[in-house]
Amino acid sequence: PNSRHGTVITHNPTAINPACPPCHLGMQFSSSGGGHLDLMVPARSNDMVVGFPLDIARYAIILSVVAKAVGMEARYVYMPSANSHIYANCFDIADDVARGEAKTDPRLIIQPEWDSTHSFPLDNLTLDHFGIAGYDPSPAVKVPVN
Repeated sequence: PNSRHGTVITHNPTAINPACPPCHLGMQFSSSGGGHLDLMVPARSNDMVVGFPLDIARYAIILSVVAKAVGMEARYVYMPSANSHIYANCFDIADDVARGEAKTDPRLIIQPEWDSTHSFPLDNLTLDHFGIAGYDPSPAVKVPVN
């Protein structure tokens, strides 16, 4: 809980000719007073319409699982980006989403049956251990992938 070394590299820096350089370079977990765990995910590039909504949810789930596994409470996900962008064919979609009605935040629930004290807790984690409370989805938005 007091370590500053909770870092995960999320790409293979020795890969030869990758199809695309990784957008997210790694994850850095940091603890704060009061038993909270935060996560920072620096991004080289971030598509704010197609990628970011999925990314923020994905990393919030990862933070929640890791926090539970180490006996802490998940708090903030930070995603600084060197290049945040909206592609021209998504301008209208971004405008519609930005003007949409704000809704209450859903809560991720990890079922208490998941034994996070197991020596390899992720080995026994399945989709059945997850639930969502307070989720009121907006209508689906079709987004072209760039």
